[in-house]
Amino acid sequence: MISQFKNQIIAAMARKPTGVGSGGARPGAGRPKGSKSKTYRPHIEKVLAAGPGILPKDLMLVVMRRHFRARRYDQAVAVAAWVAPFIHLRLSSSNVK
Repeated sequence: MISQFKNQIIAAMARKPTGVGSGGARPGAGRPKGSKSKTYRPHIEKVLAAGPGILPKDLMLVVMRRHFRARRYDQAVAVAAWVAPFIHLRLSSSNVK
């Protein structure tokens, strides 16, 4: 009886554990095919197809440059703070290899 239990324990220890960070591709993992990305592509295409127009980012840059040329630096900096997230994306926390 004890030897049978001992053999079961040894056999269980010899097997490779499953689901413990073995790495590699797994079936069913990742984004499902056909799902929407963060920036919904038809929305982007619709905005670009609307033709030549001024976007909010462009307007803010024009206003910022006008304040800067007029030496109103405090107002230029305020507008720059508003437009910065549209131009300079935040860095994500990722591992650099």
